[in-house]
This record gives sequence, structure tokens and C-alpha cells, in this order.
Amino acid sequence: MDCPKCAVGKLSEVIVRIQVPGTDRELTVDQCFTCQGVWFDANELETYLQEKLTVLNSGVLSDEALKELDYKVGKCPRCQIPMSKKRGPSKRRINVDYCEKCHGYWLDCTEVDRIEPGPSVMGMLEDFFGYLSTLTGGH
Repeated sequence: MDCPKCAVGKLSEVIVRIQVPGTDRELTVDQCFTCQGVWFDANELETYLQEKLTVLNSGVLSDEALKELDYKVGKCPRCQIPMSKKRGPSKRRINVDYCEKCHGYWLDCTEVDRIEPGPSVMGMLEDFFGYLSTLTGGH
């Protein structure tokens, strides 16, 4: 499958092993190793979050590249229709790309870290700077 955002990368399967007492199963997601974004088929993102997995790490891209990827409307890699922006399924303030037809989610590279349960570095920084802005009156 082609990457819906960077348009040069191909999606590769990444197998995430879920090992908790009494459970040993796998979750297969698709990742672009060019822009580091991740495609979750229907229900995969919920499983990833419910299992409290934090094994997918985002790559390092420039702020400019991240902004460009965030604003770009990508096509669903499964259905080839334009995806819509939707509030991410977490407490973090992020919007993710969502396919209305197959119910899959595309997360740009840093969105993966920001949506994972528990404190991520990006999430802690957002919370910290949000707190600082309340102290300074938003200046």
C-alpha cells in the first residue's frame, strides 16, 4: 500500500506482540518508514490503546515537515478515498486522519507517541507549556 501522506513511501507490516499474563497475541499495523506514520485498520487503534502498548516510536522530522503532513488530506490506503480529520481517541489534543468507509485511522509520526496511554515526552511538554500559558495569561 502507498503512504497516504508522504506519497513516496510504502506501508510495511509491523507486528506488535501483546504479551500479558494469560495472553499472547499479535496486532499487525502498517507503517511508512519514510515519514514514520502508522495505519491502523478498524479496531486496531482501540486494541493498541486498550492494551496500553507503547512500542511504536515516532521518527524525527522537522517542524515544517510535521506541519505539512498534518495539514495534508491523505487518501485512505485501503479505500483510496479522502480521509477526514477527527479528534483522536485519547485525552491528548490531537486530530487524526479517519476513513469514513473502512473506519481506519492514520496517525502522523508524532501522533503515535502523543496518543499512547501514559506520559509521553510530547504530551508532557504540551501539558507543561499549556500550564505556563495559564500563568502568563497566554503570552
